[in-house]
Amino acid sequence: MKRLAIYVYHSEIGVVEDYALFYIKSLLEIADEIVVVINGSIKDYELEKLNSPFIKIIQRENKGYDFWAYRTGFLSIGSEKLKTFDEIIFANSSVYGPIYPFFELFEKMRLKQADFWGITKHPKTKGIKEHIQSYFMVFRKNLFLSPAFRFYFENLRKIKNKKEAIRHLEINFTEYFQNKGFRWDVYIDDDILKYGVKNYHQYLSFLCAEKYHCPVIKKTVFAKRYDLAQKEGQTDETFKLFEFIKNNTNYNANFILSDILKIYSLDEIKEYLHLNFILSNELRENFYNPKIAAFFDFSDDDINAAVLPYIKNMQGLVEIKGFNLKDGKNPYGDKAKIQITDAKSIKKESKNYEYVFIFAPDKKAISKFSAIEKINYTKHILNCTFNNRIFLSNLINIFIKNKNIALLTPIPFVYKGFEFVPNLINKKELLSFLSLIQFSAPFNLEFLNTILPCVWVNNELMSKIPEGYNIINDATLNIGAAFSIFAQKSGCLSANVSDVLSSRIYIDNLQYKILNQNKFLSKLAYKINKVFKKK
Repeated sequence: MKRLAIYVYHSEIGVVEDYALFYIKSLLEIADEIVVVINGSIKDYELEKLNSPFIKIIQRENKGYDFWAYRTGFLSIGSEKLKTFDEIIFANSSVYGPIYPFFELFEKMRLKQADFWGITKHPKTKGIKEHIQSYFMVFRKNLFLSPAFRFYFENLRKIKNKKEAIRHLEINFTEYFQNKGFRWDVYIDDDILKYGVKNYHQYLSFLCAEKYHCPVIKKTVFAKRYDLAQKEGQTDETFKLFEFIKNNTNYNANFILSDILKIYSLDEIKEYLHLNFILSNELRENFYNPKIAAFFDFSDDDINAAVLPYIKNMQGLVEIKGFNLKDGKNPYGDKAKIQITDAKSIKKESKNYEYVFIFAPDKKAISKFSAIEKINYTKHILNCTFNNRIFLSNLINIFIKNKNIALLTPIPFVYKGFEFVPNLINKKELLSFLSLIQFSAPFNLEFLNTILPCVWVNNELMSKIPEGYNIINDATLNIGAAFSIFAQKSGCLSANVSDVLSSRIYIDNLQYKILNQNKFLSKLAYKINKVFKKK
């Protein structure tokens, strides 16, 4: 059977991503030729990646969304050549995969008595017609050679935005050709509808892959619309899906990570992949005793006093180094041994260690803290990261078991019952910093403000910190926020870590915070209501 595939691709940064190359390569296993329609522009040297006698490239203005791009690809094929194909595939870059070979998909659908088909459908709901989801559709010869098919695309409705594209084109497309007498079907049958989730490809992503062998995954599964995922009660689907792909398929999960770290903000990724680890300081995992150094800022006496018990716990296991010492002396005398260094040497010295811990309190953020608040702040950070030897064993195992994680930071500190520590990041300075390091992914300023100035970093990420960058004394960001950005830019994940007690306190404080916010909103609503009644 001879097939033509029309693949629609878009990149905000003008590159051909690895996930797209793999997808195109996989299409060539079941299609004889591919027309790659690029919405927008791609850099010339990137186009070389698509150089093949079986691939034709069309670049067009990024307008009209997928259906207008499909139209461009379809109308670019002459009538006589179209007659040589048995099937035409419409596919786009809104999905990752295939995690299963396309052969499986086409073998099952070969037996279906359908003129056109897709992988998944959206069932009929209030205001939405039953329709094939347009990220992957296949048309058989009797349909794509029919006058109705050509007429539809030659007279395609013009649209202004994505909402119109979905409402007027994707949703109506299936019904349009059904009314013309053409039969349709989908790969995943109606059995999945028993779970009561309408957009199952988005919110039952793990089930689609594991039970129904869906070969592709929507990109939006990994970071978009967490509120709707909560509404559907499926907030663990993405995490389970990602682990399933890594452990049970031959698909390279780094294709996904490489892309989402460029197009989504860190808080979105952390939400969907649940990058929060609560570690025991009692149960010990196997510890292979890697070479570790811990760098501490010793410029604040109140904080130094709170740090001492933690350092004593780790003596002999971790090399303790201190910088910003008053008079260049060990603040603990004979109570604890430390090696004296300076902030500028941290990157250079870190090359000798597998993992590095850096503790450098954000002086700007805690400048108005009382002594007791500083102590609580310090204890929170170190309970989450530098607790004791057994806790450290469990923490290092996070790096060992999760090769994509290069950075660990503490969960946020909530003080005064309901406030996050104010890191006071200046947006203008931040944008200047992001431009300087050529960081182009979206960011959430509010989220960056909750990242604490304390990190565990593996050697790989530490080596990627730019030479000459002042890790400690950059006035724009604390080290936790800066390292998080560098991790994302380097294609690495960062995660939050805490001990059990700190997690309980954090949850209780958040509940108190929400309660206070609700009280405030209730009072505000009451006042507004009174004003309207007076009018």
